[in-house]
Amino acid sequence: MATNQLTEIAVGTIAKGVDVGLAYRGNRKVIWHACVLCGRKRWVCLRRGKPQSQRCLFHPYAKTPKLNDEQKAEVAQRYLAGETMQELADARGVCSVTILNYLRAMGIESRPTGGPGQEPKLNDELRESIVADYKEGSPSRALARKYGVSKSSLLSVLEKSGTDRRTSSEAKRLPVDEAVFDNPGPEGRYWIGFLMADGCVVERGASPDIKLGLAYADLAHVEAFRSFVGSSHKIQRIDRDIPTDFFGRTYIKHGRASISFTSRRIADALAKFGVVPRKSKTARVRGGLEYDADFWRGAIDGDGSVGWHRPNFPYVAFCGSEMIVSQFISFVARLIPGKNLSLHKNKHGLRSCKCSGSFARTIIDRLYRNCVRSLPRKLQTAREIITLHDECRRR
Repeated sequence: MATNQLTEIAVGTIAKGVDVGLAYRGNRKVIWHACVLCGRKRWVCLRRGKPQSQRCLFHPYAKTPKLNDEQKAEVAQRYLAGETMQELADARGVCSVTILNYLRAMGIESRPTGGPGQEPKLNDELRESIVADYKEGSPSRALARKYGVSKSSLLSVLEKSGTDRRTSSEAKRLPVDEAVFDNPGPEGRYWIGFLMADGCVVERGASPDIKLGLAYADLAHVEAFRSFVGSSHKIQRIDRDIPTDFFGRTYIKHGRASISFTSRRIADALAKFGVVPRKSKTARVRGGLEYDADFWRGAIDGDGSVGWHRPNFPYVAFCGSEMIVSQFISFVARLIPGKNLSLHKNKHGLRSCKCSGSFARTIIDRLYRNCVRSLPRKLQTAREIITLHDECRRR
């Protein structure tokens, strides 16, 4: 846009500074605007859709006009009606500080936030409500939208109240039922047993990870666990076997479904029952679940097996650390007086035990009949064995 065509430019035309010869403005937008005092036209920076300056600052008579009493009264009335100081200043050709001085002289207090639609002034009741909502786990951005304040204002309220802010990792954490294992019922005890066998707790600073991973065929069981803990975390899925090269050798990475979330409270609750980090070879059930059928069903679903040696001859087996397998043997001895299972050592340094025939039927009947939760594929086999057990008892 050539400079010799400036007189032909219509008032209100918007362009980039570099296109109208104002190289120092760069790509910033400017507007062709007429001075409200002398009418002189010139390029003015565009700010929020309006000219940044209403007056020509270089005009010899560009002095701030004075308002008479009638105009001052009108300004006060419009300000009390909700208009901002900047809007009133633009309308009268003065700066916003002049409007502020007029209002103060008339005894009118200025709005602390500059106008309606912006963040309100927080009283003590609102501050206490913000702190309470934050401690309950509400995200700071959500609270800022709820109370109509900026995030910096909200964080300032938390800081002045002495509230400890959550870390970035804690802030990104999705909700989960923190009290789910505090006083576990039958299903809770089942999941404790299952986590003892197939889950893990990983210490990561202040918030440990609770993880559960199964074969992709058992995806529905992972979804059941997610529903039980009230989580909305994403389930990681690998729906097929993937060949993987590792130092020149090819391994098969099998399909898998897993879930992971962080919670210090849940990790502490699980630790009371023996589900602790690095437990593979030291696992030991505690907290009164040593003879609980729901717990042992979960452990069998995770690290045990239920099946048939041959028709009408079922078995149940369990594998784990020496201590937990010994505890399972004690559970069986109480269930079937006089039945003592043998403890065997496998090639991985773990221990295992196995029971067959009528004793296996009795154990499976005690663990799986009318159960509240079980691994679907093992439950199907267990029901077949229970049916056989009922037939044998009727004979």
